[in-house]
Amino acid sequence: MLKNFLITGGAGFIGSHFIRHLFRNYPSYQINNLDILNYASNLHFLEEAALSDRYRFVKEDVCKTHNYYSLLGEVDCIVHFAAQTHVDRSFNVVDEFIHDNIEGTEKLLAAIHNLENIKRFVYISTDEVYGPIEQGYVDENAVFNPTNPYAKTKATADAAVQEFIKQTNVPAIIIRPSNNFGPNQHFEKFIPTVITKALNHFSVPVYGDGHYYREWIYVEDCVRAIDLIIHKGQPGEIYNVGSNNIWSNLDLAKKIIKLCDRSEGLIEFVRDRPVHDRRYAMDCRKLAKLGFEIKSDFEFCLLRTIDYYLDKISRG
Repeated sequence: MLKNFLITGGAGFIGSHFIRHLFRNYPSYQINNLDILNYASNLHFLEEAALSDRYRFVKEDVCKTHNYYSLLGEVDCIVHFAAQTHVDRSFNVVDEFIHDNIEGTEKLLAAIHNLENIKRFVYISTDEVYGPIEQGYVDENAVFNPTNPYAKTKATADAAVQEFIKQTNVPAIIIRPSNNFGPNQHFEKFIPTVITKALNHFSVPVYGDGHYYREWIYVEDCVRAIDLIIHKGQPGEIYNVGSNNIWSNLDLAKKIIKLCDRSEGLIEFVRDRPVHDRRYAMDCRKLAKLGFEIKSDFEFCLLRTIDYYLDKISRG
């Protein structure tokens, strides 16, 4: 029975939603949030949890395990979200991605290698480790083919966890989600960028010809899937988490602009980024066998997300 959680990167986008989910659905759980608080972190989203004695925040670099080793000895489940995640940024600050995504994961694995109190270690990977999928869908056995610095660092960390599973008795699971969206996501990401630009009547940048296809899952659906995998998934396994809701960047930009009651004339095609993968698409039948279903309506979730950023803009 899991009772004491450590969430690394819990002030980030998906991590903060996951903490809110745990806090509201598991009143007996102790939740520890370890986060360095970089530019994409937001503790304000966790104000409800912060009022409870069931929640503890620790400001620390995940790499510095010696500074929080005593905490590792207290918890029984670690969910490792902490990572740099913005692909565009990864081309310019590769060292930061190596430090956070690879070194952070490897040092955390080394620290818990012999800890018998850890009943679950869950690594949050990404669908980008598979690289471009020109047609069909990839399952969890597909060969890695990362094409950008972000994906390469996540693939390296993912591989480290796979090796950790073979070498230790710690029950570890790897989760590879598709693109998430929803409230509290940093403005640099695609959907928040489109929303905020459109609401402000600014030009909406779309890379290249816009025909880059991504699989989108609402963040609350994603954290429900992570919850299910933690409690019912098989240790040693890997689970894709997706929605089969695949949109081109151009079509999604048009959809959001329409929901914002703005003109498609705001779209501005800009110079493409390097090695831009055309399409991601995952086979999630393993997750479905655990009983997972998408519950959210995509358009309704887009509207909820638009309302969130509209409120942030109105508050300044």
